[in-house]
Amino acid sequence: VQLRRRLLAKTWLWYACFIALGTVIVVPGRSSRVPVMAAGEIASSDVVMERDVVLPDAESTEEKQRRASFEVLPVYVYDPTVATALIEKLDRVFQDGRRQTGGDSIDLAQRLSEVGSLAIQPAEAEVLRGAGFAEELQGVLREVVQRLYRQGIVSDRMELLHSADRGIILRTADTSDERVELDVYRFQDGGSGLGEVVEQRLAAEPGVQRSWRARLAAMLARAMVPNVVLDRGETLARRLKAASSVEEVSVRLPRGKVVVRRGDEVSPQTARLLAALAERNTSSQTLLPLAGVAQHVTAVEPADAMRAQLERAIEARKLDNVRVVPSRW
Repeated sequence: VQLRRRLLAKTWLWYACFIALGTVIVVPGRSSRVPVMAAGEIASSDVVMERDVVLPDAESTEEKQRRASFEVLPVYVYDPTVATALIEKLDRVFQDGRRQTGGDSIDLAQRLSEVGSLAIQPAEAEVLRGAGFAEELQGVLREVVQRLYRQGIVSDRMELLHSADRGIILRTADTSDERVELDVYRFQDGGSGLGEVVEQRLAAEPGVQRSWRARLAAMLARAMVPNVVLDRGETLARRLKAASSVEEVSVRLPRGKVVVRRGDEVSPQTARLLAALAERNTSSQTLLPLAGVAQHVTAVEPADAMRAQLERAIEARKLDNVRVVPSRW
């Protein structure tokens, strides 16, 4: 009894035991006769599986995740309010122009720009004044705007065409409505070529004089912002979700399987298997013996296959004081 009391009183002894126990947990065990060989190296001995083993295949899992992510179509948002807003601005310009047509070109352009919240150049204001701000011309411009926006205007058509073979997800803004759009070639580029497209549309209108076309096309093209925009955040979120939902790929090595023969060149895949086999033994060689003497043991193992194998070993030994956490340190 006195000896036990003296031992309990020696604090340094308990510190030493704690350090020794921590060392056992942290320091990895030996690789159980599994040699680690580099790719391209000549195997010095046969490596044969002594028992069935399931190993996680990280590279195959990553490749499967990449494919799952690539299969997610890019998400574009269609905003129907863009066309309505521009038409309302044009209506204000024509209404104000019909009420007051006086002033020089600069003053007129400035006033119309302020009224319609548009950037109208003096030469363009003169064209509108020359046409008398006619309702017929107003109707033509409204129709051109509506048709182009129904077709869809994108900010970067070249980026859109990268999905031409698979299509895109077209989602209506502020709603949950979405559909797969396969015909991505129908969308117009909202860049420098938009003015030429608008001018071609105006050329088909008999009520628009040839001398007006270039000025009116420049005015409309400058005012027409894209109504179909790539939602990069939503696209990335969906691709990450698709990648995370991929089940981990495992490699089963049955008992008696020859991993590599003596004299053979070690392939990259075989080198990865040997490294995984050597690392695999660390958890079981250290954790399971420790569970026989410790009150409680917690193991952290992120790999599904390794975790399943560890849990089977724990169950086979009927250990009830071991907790396996599916996470990383």
